[in-house]
Amino acid sequence: METLSHRGAVKRHVYGHDITNDTARVSTSIKEFDRESMTITTHSGSIYKLLGAPGHSRGGTIAWKVWCSNNDIHAEKDVTREYFDIDKLFSNGSTNDVIPK
Repeated sequence: METLSHRGAVKRHVYGHDITNDTARVSTSIKEFDRESMTITTHSGSIYKLLGAPGHSRGGTIAWKVWCSNNDIHAEKDVTREYFDIDKLFSNGSTNDVIPK
């Protein structure tokens, strides 16, 4: 997610379900994204391994809304497609795939 604070700061974060700790999480701002390994390093030094297709966990969504409220977020935008193309996950990259009967 890309955020805009009331002070004009633009940052990007990930949120979702932390399977190691079985809890909802929101990251600090993203410093680096490695598409090959699907890992994100944050400015605080945390490393997140992204697993599976992107989605919205109920707990993650709640954690995100609380985090935004607590962190002076004025606007937010989903930028997932800049990092991950869900269509390519289920195809060979062609937008005209056909499944024979």
